Amino acid sequence: SDTFVRVLNDNGIPAVADLQSGYFDAPEVKLLLNYLSLIDNPLQDIPLAAVLHSPLVSVTSEEMAIIMAQYQSVPELNEQPKFHRAYRYYLENGENELLKEKLNRLERELARFRFLSVHVSVRELLEKILTETGFDNIAAAMPGGKVRRGNLEQLAKKAADYAKTSYSGLFNFIRYIEQLKKYEVDYGEANIEDEQADTVRIMSIHKSKGLEFPVVFLSCTSKRVNLQDLNSNLLLHQKYGIGP
Repeated sequence: SDTFVRVLNDNGIPAVADLQSGYFDAPEVKLLLNYLSLIDNPLQDIPLAAVLHSPLVSVTSEEMAIIMAQYQSVPELNEQPKFHRAYRYYLENGENELLKEKLNRLERELARFRFLSVHVSVRELLEKILTETGFDNIAAAMPGGKVRRGNLEQLAKKAADYAKTSYSGLFNFIRYIEQLKKYEVDYGEANIEDEQADTVRIMSIHKSKGLEFPVVFLSCTSKRVNLQDLNSNLLLHQKYGIGP
């Protein structure tokens, strides 16, 4: 079912399923976790690139290349190329003012949230990030928006559960999530139960009993019927009884 959901969503068709896995692979969850990682430690190339290239900052692939190219064009910068170094260099020496404004806006946001992370709980920090960056509305406007928004809310609930433990702080929360992923503890995507929702619902025949839909696609019917039980020494039939 996760394959159906992914392909339909990639083609702009909202789809939901009661998935038991895939939560940490949801793009909106990965992006929010990258954003938290960047608040905790700004010297990380992959989270930085992911956040810049996301709708939160909207730096294009071409602009990413410009940032790196300008850094590498300076001969005296003999350090091993790192994207966060190129990013810092462009903040000070970049020529494209519109691009620099995007980067500076992100810097101001990160600095503010970094200050807040010391004084508020992780859940409060998450809620402020979602509302102040508008990411909750961005996620809601994407295909499968209700599920995406539910996934973000679910992460805030995990932060509330984390607050009940003996640990505290953003650094420990990020490590906590990393441990969940390491040991493959997956919650499954948020389950949005709305019978009237304008979305494709993917479920088993068993789970669909008692429900009515205007259109139904019965998928994966190309497999042969399993007749293995007919080879047993003793057959049981609900009408004809026992057949040796």
